[in-house]
Amino acid sequence: MPLTKEELDRLTDEVVKHLQALIRIDTSNPPGNELPAAEYIHDVFADEGIDATILKSAPKRANVVARLKSGADDAGPILLMSHTDVVPANPDEWTHHPFSGEIADGFVWGRGALDMKDMTAIEMVIMLELKRRGLKLKRDVVFAATADEEMGSTYGMKWLVDNHWDMIKAEYAINEGGGVGIAMGDRLVFTCQIAEKGIAWLTLKARGNPGHGSAPTGKNAVVELSRAVAKLGSSHLPRHKVEAAERFIDELARLSPYPTWLANILLKTNFGLKFLKKSGQVTLAALLYAIQRNTATPTMLRAGQKENVIPATAEATIDGRILPGQTPDNFIREVRRIVGDDIEIELVKSSQGYQIDYKSPLFEVFNQVLKEHYANAVLVPMMVAGVTDGRFVVPKGVKVYGFIPHIQKPELPILKLIHGVDERVSIENLRFATSVLWESVSRFVS
Repeated sequence: MPLTKEELDRLTDEVVKHLQALIRIDTSNPPGNELPAAEYIHDVFADEGIDATILKSAPKRANVVARLKSGADDAGPILLMSHTDVVPANPDEWTHHPFSGEIADGFVWGRGALDMKDMTAIEMVIMLELKRRGLKLKRDVVFAATADEEMGSTYGMKWLVDNHWDMIKAEYAINEGGGVGIAMGDRLVFTCQIAEKGIAWLTLKARGNPGHGSAPTGKNAVVELSRAVAKLGSSHLPRHKVEAAERFIDELARLSPYPTWLANILLKTNFGLKFLKKSGQVTLAALLYAIQRNTATPTMLRAGQKENVIPATAEATIDGRILPGQTPDNFIREVRRIVGDDIEIELVKSSQGYQIDYKSPLFEVFNQVLKEHYANAVLVPMMVAGVTDGRFVVPKGVKVYGFIPHIQKPELPILKLIHGVDERVSIENLRFATSVLWESVSRFVS
């Protein structure tokens, strides 16, 4: 259902207003404190006759769920997902205060502007506009803004699925993770997330001979661990094929200015990815590398309690990410081949990756709407290297699509801003995303 210019102006203004209000509510996680954000959303909905429920998972931790009922039983609900918590920010490092929601230079500034209070604000406005227009819905529309995504979702989507699944049960869902539009030659390539990796966090432990620092013992745990970590950090784990990643890469190869055979070398080999990185395509090279293999990234080191004491043990934390279809055991075997048998490996936390079939009526609606905005648009399914709340609802049979459309500006990479200093979103992109998502959702549900 296309919007007139005046209607889109009005909805964009509403999105900006709600985004500013949500940014000004400090929901840094830890500790979270999402309750005020849930209360704000609840009150906005209540003012326009939408029943919303605040579900507290712990003191000051809250989720808010609302539903527009269709009265029809022939189509499953669609779930509009977002989370209201954000990662911490140091105001001293920012141009504008991270919790000001200030508008400057055509942007709304603040922590959560891109991850992902912008999505929350847009989905709020979609719910409000559906209610105002009184459209005859052919499927329920469910809204869920949740807590704790940035720290594992113990008090958010995981808790909702475990305790209130009937309130959010859906056939389809729209989530974060995709939608960025990148210019490739004369085409504008948009991504739609249909897969994500799982996690396999490890602790590596080395043991040595303790003693006085002035008298080396011959086997130092710190040295043993350092060797293993350095080797792991400079090694490449094996490449594995995953359909979602292969399709994404094949589409990029087809659309690239290079011959397909050469593009495949650039996009699928370590040599080619290194060339891409040197040519300035750092973000793309990092993504392509991560979605073709399990990854093991050393992130923390712990050893010793005093300068002159050789410790008996040394430990490293490894942020492991595993592809759909891979298991923690497979991953540990890959790491073991690199670090050797003398290093102890403990699995600390894990989750499975997933991928869904991108061929669906909702994906096709996204595709059609984008082409109505840009005749040269191409919608490409993709996999993300991180994790989202989609991992909790996909096992329930929900078809989850990560899609919040933005136009990528080469001079301002979106991935660099997410979780980064001076996070901000352009009002131009908020307008574009509001238009595309409104048209997609309203068309899909009515």
